[in-house]
Amino acid sequence: MNRKNIGELLLEYKLITEKDLQEGLEYQKKKKIRLGEALVELGKITDDDIEYVLSKQLSLPFVILNEKELDVQYIKTFPSELLIKNNFIPLYETETEIKIVTDDPFREELISELKRYTNKEISISVANGKKIKEILNKIFDSKSEILLHLKTLITKLNDTFFYRIDFLKNNNKISIFIYGCGIQKKYDEFSFQGDLVDEVNNSFFELGYSTIYNYLENNNKQLLSVYPISTENVSDSYETNQILVVSKFGLVLKDLSIIYKSNIFDKKNNLLKSDTIIPGYTHYCLNEVPNITNISLITTPDFINFENEFYFDGFIPEKCQCNGNGCEKCNNLGYNSFHLSTFINKKELIKLMDEKNGKN
Repeated sequence: MNRKNIGELLLEYKLITEKDLQEGLEYQKKKKIRLGEALVELGKITDDDIEYVLSKQLSLPFVILNEKELDVQYIKTFPSELLIKNNFIPLYETETEIKIVTDDPFREELISELKRYTNKEISISVANGKKIKEILNKIFDSKSEILLHLKTLITKLNDTFFYRIDFLKNNNKISIFIYGCGIQKKYDEFSFQGDLVDEVNNSFFELGYSTIYNYLENNNKQLLSVYPISTENVSDSYETNQILVVSKFGLVLKDLSIIYKSNIFDKKNNLLKSDTIIPGYTHYCLNEVPNITNISLITTPDFINFENEFYFDGFIPEKCQCNGNGCEKCNNLGYNSFHLSTFINKKELIKLMDEKNGKN
């Protein structure tokens, strides 16, 4: 027998009307969100309604969480970022099985990860998502959700060609995208109500990164594009009047450098901002490269507007057997990263990138 979709179940339980469903489908298409989320945002149903119906759809028990009955010490044996990012609570375990409660039982990647982490089968119940989040925040002292997402993401991006992270805030939701060498992939989406710029930059700082960023705001939408600068990627061998093109997460840190026409967040005062070229300094150019010769600059493959040779340091995208869908081999990023450190020009670099992506 075919499993009913969420709309059919809501109709069956008389929680919505046909008119409500059509409005929800139109809103879902417009906002590109799940149907359940659309109906909640329209005020047709509550989170409790959607989670109760989900439990019925999958024949899973629906749990009303009682904080006093939870084993907090057991919950703390799991990584906090894993629990908060995926919004689930482990309840108990036996020799062969772990019982968890979540608001989204469709997360196959989470179930697979838990099986690898525990070497046990996973048994699922459904509960109110807001209640799960509230309990986890109390247990783990309300850590920044952005910080927790970044902590997990950065472990995947080290030694890859993804060097920029974009945060798109639309009303009270954030979408995170990763970007490098002309390739952008959506990583995650979650609810958020704080100050976008402040929260993101402080989260990067706590993880050991300064940031160069560009910010745009239009109506209720905010776009924050961040280039993390790792304090571990220090470059002391950078020569005067050298062009360095960097393509790796964390880019490269050059002390007392000028950030040209971008914003910075750097509590260690290694970086300075200027809208003009200052002779004698290295310049980070991450939104445009000035048409000036005989200056030392650091940029990414996106802003190569010169034909002369430059030094390339980092990675370029290499086609993976999953064809961009994500697999274990590419750490679910859709691409492998091919290391490259050499003098090269723009034409040669484009040709090499095409070869690695199977375009030639």
